[in-house]
Amino acid sequence: MIDDLMTELNHEAIENEALVPGVTVTNVHDNLGISLVISSIQPDGTVYFRGGNGKRAWARSLRRPDNTTPNPAISGPAPPAADRQDVIREASEATVIVTETERLKIREFESHDVQALSKILSDPDVMKFSSKGPLNEADTMGFIE
Repeated sequence: MIDDLMTELNHEAIENEALVPGVTVTNVHDNLGISLVISSIQPDGTVYFRGGNGKRAWARSLRRPDNTTPNPAISGPAPPAADRQDVIREASEATVIVTETERLKIREFESHDVQALSKILSDPDVMKFSSKGPLNEADTMGFIE
């Protein structure tokens, strides 16, 4: 009974979101909002993605990024892009994306970060797989600049 209901919800989502192989989607339960490309859809509504890693999700958890109409077949929170503020600003030669949510802010390192970052980058366990090895405070400043 429950399986039939879940399959029905998946089929509604497949129809409402026009999910077919090759379409790019995001998972409403993925806090990172990573885009995935559908490779196949199974009869029960399980959707597999390109990349060959076996990653899959229920169709009812997927949304096309270009779809602004809420889908009643999809339960759960809105995609993270709906509640975050993306700011693009120019920094020297590269464009840097700074993302801010209610609980997280991703930004460039600044000079006042050197002391705290140096504690992390000077730890041999943290830098075990770095080709540079542990960094002192001067190297950390160079890393930031």
